[in-house]
Amino acid sequence: MLMSLGGCSDHQNKERPADVLILDEIGILQEISESVEKQLVHIRRDYDLEVVLAAVTTTGEKETLKEMTARLFSQWHVGRNYDGRGLLLLFVDREKEIRIEVGMALEGVFTDLFTGYIENKQLKSYYLSDQLEIGLVAVLEEIEARASLMARDEATPNRINSRDLKFLSSGGGADVALSDYEPAAITDVARQYPAAQSPDEAWQTLIQSWRDKNRNPDIGVYTPVTRLIYRAYVSQPNRRFEQDVQSWADRPYEIIQNEDYAVVFFGNKKGWENAPFLFCRTNEGWQFDMVHQRKIVRMGRAPFWGIERGEHPYITLLSRCPYWMGQDIPRREVDLYEVADDGSTVKKILALEQQLKANPNDFATLLELGRLYTLTSMGQQRINLLNKANELIQDHPDVLWNLAIAHVDAHYQYKTALHLMDRYVRIRPEDPFGHFYRGYLQFMEKQPGKAIKAFKEGLTLEPENIYGLCKLARAYHARNERGDQKRAAEILARVMKMAPHHLRVKWLKDALQ
Repeated sequence: MLMSLGGCSDHQNKERPADVLILDEIGILQEISESVEKQLVHIRRDYDLEVVLAAVTTTGEKETLKEMTARLFSQWHVGRNYDGRGLLLLFVDREKEIRIEVGMALEGVFTDLFTGYIENKQLKSYYLSDQLEIGLVAVLEEIEARASLMARDEATPNRINSRDLKFLSSGGGADVALSDYEPAAITDVARQYPAAQSPDEAWQTLIQSWRDKNRNPDIGVYTPVTRLIYRAYVSQPNRRFEQDVQSWADRPYEIIQNEDYAVVFFGNKKGWENAPFLFCRTNEGWQFDMVHQRKIVRMGRAPFWGIERGEHPYITLLSRCPYWMGQDIPRREVDLYEVADDGSTVKKILALEQQLKANPNDFATLLELGRLYTLTSMGQQRINLLNKANELIQDHPDVLWNLAIAHVDAHYQYKTALHLMDRYVRIRPEDPFGHFYRGYLQFMEKQPGKAIKAFKEGLTLEPENIYGLCKLARAYHARNERGDQKRAAEILARVMKMAPHHLRVKWLKDALQ
């Protein structure tokens, strides 16, 4: 549960209800509270470790950051019901500072070196690119990774000290003054990393760019849209590049490719470092495809990763990977991303960004730029733009649709997206994709009965839609009431006649067996 802290003076005397893990005075966590809360609940349930996130306006004149964090940790009884195993992560907006307070029971595991490292590694670049909320999510991933050591009884002093040695170059200390950071200089080295003649050469070029700590986004081994994405990462600390080299430079790999797409595959093994990298061939040569990398390759709770199933060009190349269907959104033609369109897409985005600078409150510009950012998985910026468009014209259906996609694509926030699609369907009941997407969200929220109704409504408008039929069969299978398995089997027989070689039909057959 998320709780507002109210005014700055109010939170000084408030206690924290036991079920509240997010206390947000400034709204910085509002757009990701659903996914963050799920992660916090998982950590508390699986590791008996209570992590509380708080965002406040200022420390005021009477307290230092260290004093405030210690006081709130005690006042809110963080970890009290978990044998003192508690962490408080406090972000202070006005002073641009952050600190992690560690319960005494955890001090030997969550050391100053560790907390200092994750703050420097995960928060610096995100702060400089106005994506601090994403950095906070990344910090939680690091916290969970270390908590898993405790769960496996591997958090011995020797092992913790050994792991902490690599943090020395990043600096220790558990509080970070974010306002002291300066964006890193971008050197003119674009020609040193050209598009490659083969996927293997492209992979080695990418690794070399990490060795050289290249921060220039305009390099040939990136697709054009990937270059736009990397504008947000020009301030990566050196340690981030060094860790990438350590993780992948000497790791054995296999290239799996077809004519235009390739995967650097490390095997179907647990560990985030074993997730694959995606490359594509364009008219420039083989390039790193960050858009599909973000859309398809997903990091779960450590150490799990998976590939999102869907109708994308890498799907057959990734058949040996663990798979998920957590963002299998029904896509209209306008929602499909094609690397081949990168040239025109980049031109549109750059033009719209200039228009937005000239007129920051132009609804049409906000909507179209938000749509293109959503299409290309351009981080939290897409949600910010679309939220602003929604403030100007409430419940515009195109804003609702793209916001619903962005919330699932970014953070798997099904409840948030479902509220948006409820409104969308009321406004555009004639759109079958609205019903299909609403049904998918209800299915993911474990509401198969409602999902069945929504899929049927969509199929009334488009009776032979393979997506709608396959999802309806899955919803019947999940509900499993009297006659549901027979209905699912009948749909399978129907789609096998309609499109016997369609991937969705194969997946449905596998799911029903």
